[in-house]
Amino acid sequence: MSQGINLLKGKKSPDYLLENTVKKAKLISFILLIVYLIVGVGMLVYWFNLTSQKNQVRQLTESKKQSITGLNKVEYSLVALKQRLEFFQKAKQRSKINFGSAIEQIYSLEIPGTSIDSLVIKNDGSLNIKGKAGQSINLADFIKGLVNQKKQIKKMVLESLTRLPDGSYDFELNLILEQNLTS
Repeated sequence: MSQGINLLKGKKSPDYLLENTVKKAKLISFILLIVYLIVGVGMLVYWFNLTSQKNQVRQLTESKKQSITGLNKVEYSLVALKQRLEFFQKAKQRSKINFGSAIEQIYSLEIPGTSIDSLVIKNDGSLNIKGKAGQSINLADFIKGLVNQKKQIKKMVLESLTRLPDGSYDFELNLILEQNLTS
């Protein structure tokens, strides 16, 4: 028996072609599955990263809101204090009135039968006095004492006078003091 070499290409059997195609399909599906898993895991990691960043930004925003709310209270207080300071500086520049000595002299004029209930320094630099007098003569004596203080009182206005059922009087005086008082 002699053996020969067949140099012609022969036809491959259909089973071999089907087997080869199935192997290639399995390889391509496995590669696609791995690529899909890598993309899926990457998207999952990216989503977790975005969620954590979103939570961090939310927490930072809340903390900033709380600090701003706290600063608003401080800012309102600061603005109020600045306004008060400006008011007092303007009042000091406008007026050289020594209210202490004026008030002291007004209280020294209080005679028996009269009482000063309140003494208020107004924004315009005037003094508002509210009080009671047992009789009209007592009120008249008190007003005469104020009139005699010409050095300190520039103008005096009787704002109201009310007679009470017991015969006493409620009064309200507005005094504008001289600007040049320094003692």
